[in-house]
Amino acid sequence: MYKKEEKIIYQTYKKFYGKEPNFNRENFMNLTIEIQSMAYILSEYGVIIGKDGFCYEYTDLSMPMSMDIQDIIVGKLIGNSDNLNDALLQFTESAEKTINIVGKSIKYVINNSQNPIESLREISNILYVKKHVRPMASDDEIMETTKCSERDLRDVEQLIEFIKQEKCKDNFNKSNIENVGKMIDGEMPTPYGMHVNESGNGKHPKITEESRKKLAKLLINRN
Repeated sequence: MYKKEEKIIYQTYKKFYGKEPNFNRENFMNLTIEIQSMAYILSEYGVIIGKDGFCYEYTDLSMPMSMDIQDIIVGKLIGNSDNLNDALLQFTESAEKTINIVGKSIKYVINNSQNPIESLREISNILYVKKHVRPMASDDEIMETTKCSERDLRDVEQLIEFIKQEKCKDNFNKSNIENVGKMIDGEMPTPYGMHVNESGNGKHPKITEESRKKLAKLLINRN
């Protein structure tokens, strides 16, 4: 029943985390957090995995979860030793790009934490609460609701910023790098407009000329 869906989850996981998933039963909790967090954060950037949406009230993990995805984890992935590679299963170019960018950004953030799995759970929890539960709340109110730390909030901000930077890189290839340099130096009268969807924080981006220059300089230095 779930054969195609479990293959999609498996191959998305490999692209997102850059590793093979551990389907051993003793890894059930970690696998749940990894897959549910991956699926929710990707959904915020337009890549949908699973047939239903995410809920918050029916889980003791304090994170958004899809019951459809959880059924697949419990019924088809845990303890699975089948080969789930499928050469016929192809992602669209846009979906693959988003999976790679968001996965790279997540790994950058959680690998610098003492507990990557808990950091991953906190990130998806905070993103969900900020958008769907208390969208107008202050940082103190978000910390009170999610029981997270100030460091966790900064991790979420860092994640969103890192994804934004990675998505903006397409605007800075070799053909226009000279003009970007001029923009940084203030020699161009009209700077590039970078239209970025800052999914996850419930706000539209406010990009000033100064922020454009700073981001452009950062991207040039990283290329």
